[in-house]
Amino acid sequence: MGAYSQEEIAEIYRRQFKLVYQVCLVMMKSVPDAEDAAQTVFRRAMERDTPFRDPEHEKAWLIVTARNEYRDQLRHWWRRCREDASALDTLVWEDPRDGLIWDVVVAYSRIG
Repeated sequence: MGAYSQEEIAEIYRRQFKLVYQVCLVMMKSVPDAEDAAQTVFRRAMERDTPFRDPEHEKAWLIVTARNEYRDQLRHWWRRCREDASALDTLVWEDPRDGLIWDVVVAYSRIG
């Protein structure tokens, strides 16, 4: 455990989550990615060995950590290699029967 108890981390979370989430969402432009990044920021806060000096230091640290998490995500291989959903329309099947299976999967997903 870090410098804070679970109750103290919960209080920091209640006080600062909205700010951290908004910073992540503005940078990442994706709700799931922003949620993951915000969660990572608070995990890092839990792992800190030293307490924040004051509320302004806490806020600044969380914002900088959110920005750093955004940068880490940009460099991550999954984000660099990820294709837009439209790329699925350009798939070429080695075996034409695979394409038929894919058509069934797509049709089923539109029903549900």
